[in-house]
Amino acid sequence: MNHAANLDTATIVASLRQIMPPTALIDVGIGRGTGAMHRWRGWDVPAAWLVDAESAQLAWTEPLAATHPGWRVHVATLAEADGQAPCYRASNPAESGLVEPGKLAALWPNLREEERAERPVTRLDTLLAGDGDLPDGADWWLLVDCLPAQRVLQGATDTLERCSVLWLRTLLRPLPNHEAGSTLEELRGFLAPLGFRCVQVSEDNHPALGDALFVRDWARQLQPVIAELRERTAQAARQNEDLHQRLAAQEAAAQANAGQRDAQATLASETQAKLDAVVKENTGLAARLAAAETVKLELAGHADTLQKKLDQLTAERDAQAKLAGERAAELSRLAEERDKLGKQQATTVGELERLGNDNKKMAGELDNVGNEHKKAVAELGKLKDEHQKSVAEFDKLSAEHKKAVSELEKIGNERKKTVGELEKITSEHKKALAELDKLGKDHDKSSKDHQAVKSDLQARDATIASLNERIGEQDQRERQLVEEIVRAEAQIELIKDLLLREGGL
Repeated sequence: MNHAANLDTATIVASLRQIMPPTALIDVGIGRGTGAMHRWRGWDVPAAWLVDAESAQLAWTEPLAATHPGWRVHVATLAEADGQAPCYRASNPAESGLVEPGKLAALWPNLREEERAERPVTRLDTLLAGDGDLPDGADWWLLVDCLPAQRVLQGATDTLERCSVLWLRTLLRPLPNHEAGSTLEELRGFLAPLGFRCVQVSEDNHPALGDALFVRDWARQLQPVIAELRERTAQAARQNEDLHQRLAAQEAAAQANAGQRDAQATLASETQAKLDAVVKENTGLAARLAAAETVKLELAGHADTLQKKLDQLTAERDAQAKLAGERAAELSRLAEERDKLGKQQATTVGELERLGNDNKKMAGELDNVGNEHKKAVAELGKLKDEHQKSVAEFDKLSAEHKKAVSELEKIGNERKKTVGELEKITSEHKKALAELDKLGKDHDKSSKDHQAVKSDLQARDATIASLNERIGEQDQRERQLVEEIVRAEAQIELIKDLLLREGGL
């Protein structure tokens, strides 16, 4: 497509190239490669795709592909889906494609449809995927120099994630029965949710047709990511704190259970010691009973008493043995509970370590996002510096404009003064002419008087000629100043528009 951008577009494109130079560039509808949109071929872009629906339009690209290993040429019709679609060949090859030529009659009344046929169409994502590994980074540029641009963008969802700059052909105002996805408002509505902002619109050789520049607002895109990472970090911190509290509570419970187990173990030990003492005492009594068998008759009176005492001690021993068994069972149960708590504690520690690792990972991701944010802030600082330079240039032009206006007013006053002198001398000249006529009629007057009046008239004629020359010079200077003022005002309006788009005025 052969159309040119105005000075503003060229300046903005040059600035964008400095701020975010393309690591890869896709030119859809490149045609014969003419027009401002296709001058990128002199930028030394490492990877590029040159795409057009007509093979005859791409014959000139063969030397380029041979001298640029990273450039690829494709004959393809791009759309929002892979498959078949009606395609049209127009009398002007530059307007061939998915749009029926009759829908462009409001732009080009003489444009005719020469052929209509179902042809294969493909998504831009599918086309690029077939070329193998793609360049890394998110500084791609996508140029779409055909209508409707939105259908190409709808088939490039993955590609748009890599793009920072879009340069699109568009209708600047709707046409009767225009193709859907062709207007500027439709493109703005489609690209705004994807984080792209329109920064420049320029007219083509028809006022209803032009192109638009869209730039991805990276700072706005990163804000939800940063907020999500901060929320995830805060959530992990809360989970970490909760686990610490649960672990502390479990450790306190384990310590309390350990103290209880120690107390019960001490009590069991004391009980066992008492039981051993009773057994030992019982053994001693049995020996004494055997030794006293010989004197049983003497101690018969005391036997019943001793038997009762023995029965009582046996009952106490049985009770102590039963208590020792219950305490041993309790000790076993407490040991099992202690092992269970130990396992729970180990599991909790493992979960805490895993969360700590996740927290470190998320912190790393947040650091990466922070670095990208710092980079975006640095780029924003550069844009602000350029904005300040534009403001300074605007102030300088305003001062020159005021000076030119003042000089124009001064020359206007001098011109009025000169015209007044000319009118005065002209009036005197007319009087002198009348006097000369009168002298010519009066033959009685002397020839000397006639000659003096004639000389005075000649002097006045010279003065009038000089004044007319001065007025001519003043008129020429006045026109020059007017032209300078018009040029200065045009430059001021251009700078105002740029500053308004940047939010500076």
